[in-house]
Amino acid sequence: MHRDLKPENLFVTKDGRVKILDFGLAKLKPPQTLAADSQGPAQKKFTDPGTVMVTVSYMSPEQARVQEVDHRTEIFSFGVILYEMLSGRRAFSGESAIEVLNAILKDEP
Repeated sequence: MHRDLKPENLFVTKDGRVKILDFGLAKLKPPQTLAADSQGPAQKKFTDPGTVMVTVSYMSPEQARVQEVDHRTEIFSFGVILYEMLSGRRAFSGESAIEVLNAILKDEP
């Protein structure tokens, strides 16, 4: 699953095909520590619970609630992109990320 589908991650080729980019394959390089350095920073394998790692405007309600996601998250995000393409405006808006999240959870596009 992509989990960050947004217009910036869609690319139209010269022959008119749409390709999805940026599957999050890049990883942060952990800080270098010496083998004997027991006081060095510990490497974290996962993000902290509640950490937002996607573009808020295209999040599904499940992502906004920090629940487990599946393929329906991608369908929701794709629908938000289509809405924006057809209407010329964002499906969910607000003055801050919190307001956008609230709109996703409670408002109609």
